[in-house]
Amino acid sequence: MSLRSWQIISAVIGVLLLVAVVFLLIFGSKISDFNKLKEAEINLNLDKQQKKLELECQRFKEVVTTTYIADDIFGSFEFSYPKVWSTFVTKAVNSNQKGTMTFRGDPSMIILNGTDYNNAYTAIKIEVIAQKYVDYLSGAEYNLGKLLFTESDITVSGIKGKSFVGKPKNRDVTMKFIIVPIRDKTLYIGTDDVDRFSDNLNNVVDSFKIYK
Repeated sequence: MSLRSWQIISAVIGVLLLVAVVFLLIFGSKISDFNKLKEAEINLNLDKQQKKLELECQRFKEVVTTTYIADDIFGSFEFSYPKVWSTFVTKAVNSNQKGTMTFRGDPSMIILNGTDYNNAYTAIKIEVIAQKYVDYLSGAEYNLGKLLFTESDITVSGIKGKSFVGKPKNRDVTMKFIIVPIRDKTLYIGTDDVDRFSDNLNNVVDSFKIYK
């Protein structure tokens, strides 16, 4: 075989080897990308499964409830909430003997920033507000209407009230709260995250007993 033929054969072999190397690099890269996507998909499914199991476990623990009974000065009422929840209650009575109180309940430990407990976001918030229902409702409708909150009728323990759902300013979660008249005050029942705690809120509302 002539030298020229060997040169041609060597060149062809070199090109084939180069093509093979390029193919292996491309194919290997695609396999690596596929493995990464598969790994990400598996991790995502595992994360979803873990959250589902945690939610089911939490719901199982929340089956057992306990009852909170408010003092008569705050407006005689009671309601049930999950016994395993962390709770925080504040009470105050002014010089006119008008009582106000706030109950907070959450499946996690409630950590407050000093005494600034008004800014604590919790699963359930029950509050007795020292303001007549018609006045509080008027203010809520005016202020929340600007934020596009939806308003609807609701009845709690045989007492007619209003329900509001929407997103407050500077928050990316939806809140829901209910207000009903209680004596000369307003009773507030709500959650700061309705997507997570809608069932809990409904259970609390269903358990409410208001004694006039």
